[in-house]
Amino acid sequence: MSESELGGLLRAADVATTAHDWAAARRALDAAAVSYPRDRDVTRRAHAVDVFEQQASDAVPTEERPRHAFFHSLVIDPAKAFDHDGDSAGYQEWMTTRDEFARILDSLLERGWMLIDIEDLFDVDAAGTPTPAVLKLPPGRKPLVISIDDVNYYPYMEDDGFPLRLGVDDRGVGGTVMRQLDGSEAVTRDGDVMPLLDEFILDHPEFSYQGARGLMAVTGYAGALGYRTNDLARADHAQLVATAAAVAGRYRDSGWRFASHSYTHSQRFKDASISLAQLRSDIARWKAEVEPITGPVNVFVGPFGFRVPHGDPRAAELAQAGFEVLCPVSSFDYLRFQGPLMVMDRINFDGLEMRVNAKYLVPFFDPAKVRDPARDR
Repeated sequence: MSESELGGLLRAADVATTAHDWAAARRALDAAAVSYPRDRDVTRRAHAVDVFEQQASDAVPTEERPRHAFFHSLVIDPAKAFDHDGDSAGYQEWMTTRDEFARILDSLLERGWMLIDIEDLFDVDAAGTPTPAVLKLPPGRKPLVISIDDVNYYPYMEDDGFPLRLGVDDRGVGGTVMRQLDGSEAVTRDGDVMPLLDEFILDHPEFSYQGARGLMAVTGYAGALGYRTNDLARADHAQLVATAAAVAGRYRDSGWRFASHSYTHSQRFKDASISLAQLRSDIARWKAEVEPITGPVNVFVGPFGFRVPHGDPRAAELAQAGFEVLCPVSSFDYLRFQGPLMVMDRINFDGLEMRVNAKYLVPFFDPAKVRDPARDR
């Protein structure tokens, strides 16, 4: 069996796992194990399927309040990111290092947090309005949604050690395309939140409820997922969109979801001054240029923590565009069903929160133990 054939079986297993079709997942993995009996991509998935299936049997209704944590792209090379140039201050505030992320995941698991699919939090009634769902988890576990803002790999990040874009490796597994020291490109599984979380779940399937993953929140003004699809005049635009869509599809097959983070990330979201017409235009551009890559989405992750008051016509505009969930930002536990939307605040796990609002992170991890000393070099 070739690596490509193995990749096809891994993908089939991931698709089945995401659909909670445990029997189909096992069939694909059993077929892979004939030629790759000790391969960790195979054996870890097989163990995870057993764990995920048992979770459903063990789950009971929980009264634990769900929380939502978010990251930006991880700092992979602190020496490049924290080099005191024009972007360094922003990275210090809004980013988390790869080592910090690893320590955060270990702490979340140790403290009983369990990754859930945001879709498990709501049902939709006959009128199309989100309503609270009965959330079930194994006893003693606390529900957590994870999302990542700005999965775009903007041009200004290229020389600071971040991925160039998302991609798939030789086995067709989702990863990050990284620039190597010799100038070449390679797909790795340790270049950002998404592949690292995938690997963590394979190592610790008890962290994820039935294989849940997170949400990638994507803008459009500089393309999507690191592909510069915003340049509509490019001769290779159609191929670029197709390539990005294929990468997004592989991540979706593993359980990842996508969300709109607006097209423009306009400053008008920051003070909530964006008009109804401007919001409508922004949504239309996102749907025209980004949705062909991500597929349809129903979550709007507010740029700058954008939120709208209950009854605001902009909430109805979001709902009319197909959004069922709005995710602003705060350090607090906030989940409400407001008119046509479920509103769920998310807390930032980043340098700023560790420095200014560390007390709000204590339920999740000890900021003093997590903080990367590379920030001070």
